[in-house]
Amino acid sequence: MKSKINLAIFDADDTLIDTKKRDYFTFVYLIKKYKHFNFKYLDYGDFIKKRRRGKTAMELIDSIIPKNLANRSEILVTCIKDRNSIFENDKYLLHDQVLEGVEQVLQLLREKHIKIGIVSLRKNSNGFRKTLDRFKLSQLVEVCYCSGDLEPEDCNIHNLDNIRNINPLTSSQHVHIKICLYKKIAASLNIQISKAIVVGDRITDLIAAKIVGAIPIGVQSGYTNGETLRKDGMAYDVIKDVTYLPLALQKLQNTENIEVGFDIL
Repeated sequence: MKSKINLAIFDADDTLIDTKKRDYFTFVYLIKKYKHFNFKYLDYGDFIKKRRRGKTAMELIDSIIPKNLANRSEILVTCIKDRNSIFENDKYLLHDQVLEGVEQVLQLLREKHIKIGIVSLRKNSNGFRKTLDRFKLSQLVEVCYCSGDLEPEDCNIHNLDNIRNINPLTSSQHVHIKICLYKKIAASLNIQISKAIVVGDRITDLIAAKIVGAIPIGVQSGYTNGETLRKDGMAYDVIKDVTYLPLALQKLQNTENIEVGFDIL
């Protein structure tokens, strides 16, 4: 008897929602705010290239601060805090845009009777849901959770707030929180996590999926390339963006002993 996929869990940012402009404009904010320090200007094209080469937010902030500044290390810490404080601000969330074809793919999954959940590392639950509402994604999914929705019992840890408030998260912390979110989604729908696919743009999204026993599918709509997602993220499959998910599910059904409902597309 074939196993059946009953649940699709999507990472929100850069899988369903393009957050690159928001990411970039937080750096523009720093450059303008600290113009008296003559921060190096970072144009959008260079920003994207550096992000895709694996540069973290901290590394990018460090790269725009002049090397000869007095108290440079203190300025770096201040800038990181400033950026973190505005990253989920309503003004900056308006830079987010839903990726093309997302609504149609979610609707197709619903027609195939696959439940849908969305997760995010965002801490601001209200902002997260407002974004989903703005793009009319809330009406297409059964449940959505961000890290701000987690309770200690969801993670079996007592220092959840301490971990959640670390920015940037380490890779292991990222994986741990995503594991908690995936499990919370599955439990809320009373579906075994082994009957789920997880679609994400980061290595850590996919590693967390692998750990909980879901099928990880990588998308290249974020900053991480396909080879890295496949090799380091241990993705079952890697697709350009979510519009290619039906083909990935058809492949899954044709090559594995798993029923997905995508025999003919």
